Amino acid sequence: MVLPNGTPLKLTVITPSGFTDWATITQGWATQLSLFGIPTTVLALDTGTYWGTMFPNAQFEVANAWLGYGRGYYDPTGLAFQGPLSQIPWVTESGIYVWPFQWPNGTCTPVTMHLPSYYNTTVPPLNGTVVWCINSTFGYINLTNWFNLFDAVSVATPEYDELLKVIFSWYYYYVPIEPVGWKRGEVNIGPKYMLVTWMYNVPNPMCEKYIPTWLRGIL
Repeated sequence: MVLPNGTPLKLTVITPSGFTDWATITQGWATQLSLFGIPTTVLALDTGTYWGTMFPNAQFEVANAWLGYGRGYYDPTGLAFQGPLSQIPWVTESGIYVWPFQWPNGTCTPVTMHLPSYYNTTVPPLNGTVVWCINSTFGYINLTNWFNLFDAVSVATPEYDELLKVIFSWYYYYVPIEPVGWKRGEVNIGPKYMLVTWMYNVPNPMCEKYIPTWLRGIL
C-alpha cells in the first residue's frame, strides 16, 4: 500500500511497556498488518512517558488505549462512536490536533451549520464551522464544534441527520479507533457510597432477570 505521494504506507504503534499483555497483543496484530502489506512496528515506551506525555498530546501514529463502556455487552459500534468523542480529551479540545476529513465518495465539501435561535441559546452563538476544505478532495473537521452542535440539536431534525452523516463519514475515512479485544470488568461499590439493596429493589422487570437467584433471596 502506498500513500497519495507515492511513498509506502508504514505504521509505528506505541504501547506502554509496563502493560505486558498489551505489548503481546499489539505485536500480534502488528504482525498481521505486516503480512497484509502494511509494515508495522511496535514501540514499547516507558509507562509514565506513554500516559503522561505521548498519549495525551497525540504524539503518535497509532496507539493502544482502553475504553470503559457501560452497556453491559460488547458493542464495537458504540465503542467507536463513544470512545473518541468522550474519553480521549485531545479529540475534541481546540488547538491540540486537527483531524483530516473526506466524504466517502472521495470529495470534500464544506459543512457550516447555523442553528435556529431555539437551539442556539449560548452567548456567543455556537461556532457553526464543522468541515472546511483545502481542495475538492481533502479537508478538515472541527470535532469541538461538531460535539457542541450535536449536543444542542434534537433527534430526527435535519441538523441532527447532517451531523451524523459528517461523523460517520469521518469514521469511514479516518478510522479513529478499532476495537481489538475486550474483557468484562466488575466494579465494587462501597456500602457507604451507594445502597446496593435499594438499586436491586427498584421495580424494573427488565433488570430483575439479571439478578442472580441467590442474591434475590438475600435482598
